[in-house]
Amino acid sequence: MAGSDVYIAARALRLGTRHGGLTLSPVMHGLWQLEGMRNFNYTPRREETVADMVDCVQRGLGTFELCSAYLNAQELVGDLHQELGRQLFEESVTGVYTWAPRIDAIPGGALTSKFVEDGIDEMLLACKVDYLDLVQLHWRPGAKDGRLVAAFRYLEDLKSKGKIRAIGAANFGAEELELAYSEGISLATNMVALSLIDRRALRKVAALCEQNGTKLIAYGTLLGGLMTQRFMGSFEPTMAVLDGVAQQKYWTFLQRWGPWSRFQELLFQLKHLGEKYGCSAEQVAMKWALDQRNVGAIVVGSRFGYRNYIHDKEATLRVRLTDADTEILEYCAKLGNDLFDVFGDCGNEFRPRT
Repeated sequence: MAGSDVYIAARALRLGTRHGGLTLSPVMHGLWQLEGMRNFNYTPRREETVADMVDCVQRGLGTFELCSAYLNAQELVGDLHQELGRQLFEESVTGVYTWAPRIDAIPGGALTSKFVEDGIDEMLLACKVDYLDLVQLHWRPGAKDGRLVAAFRYLEDLKSKGKIRAIGAANFGAEELELAYSEGISLATNMVALSLIDRRALRKVAALCEQNGTKLIAYGTLLGGLMTQRFMGSFEPTMAVLDGVAQQKYWTFLQRWGPWSRFQELLFQLKHLGEKYGCSAEQVAMKWALDQRNVGAIVVGSRFGYRNYIHDKEATLRVRLTDADTEILEYCAKLGNDLFDVFGDCGNEFRPRT
């Protein structure tokens, strides 16, 4: 087994037979940036984009994360399916599909099996696949909406029909998880924001998921690109220079965490550790997230067709942070506010305020 393949295989997230026997790459490719190409000042051709996706599959990192709202990204997965052929696609590619239903679009407000099945069928059609590997439910109203359990029941029915192989959650806090577990719902994964700045998942969610056999998938590990060497030693940015909606979102998080000067201290330590291990500051930040309790994988936004970043993702798996390294990073992270005390639990930023 070649060099990088050893690290990929060693850290692969294996969900077991209860969850379709799926194996997920430890570093997944988030396709949200492909949906908003106009926000990032690049317009790659579809051929170039699919070629980069094929390269990732050939290198053993063949897990792609996308949302029901990302129609362009779904069509690109369909293009990848056609490029690879059915057999190779099913053997080498795993799709992580976040289903985020428009609650306000539910006819009469009553959730039905047809509404759920129609939502899943739309993704099946766009992606040109017969089944979705892992469907993660993103339920904006939270646990206080009584339709949450019904949504999972209908997804379980679709799993029985063979349209879904495994079921997970996205942006679930402890309250949502406890409700699901109390109803006997088995969740393969819970995808949540997790970075050195946003450590809310480590307060309650990580332990609760671990106790119930649910692995965490972390996104936002680089704050949409803010936690990178590009911003090291720079002046505090304004909204006008931020690169897209996601970066603007994380900028508001960073402002609530603490001042720009403290963030610079954290970036400096990331750079220092990167030099120590012959890698980048970004790879250190990603590996910190991957090393956290019960984290099975991280999602990193990908601009296929512009820059692949596949070598950076592979190199992340080779980084070995010591306890002393982690203590330094967490000391710097704790110089700012704990975002759990600011926003509340995971996903609260998406839920209606009461």
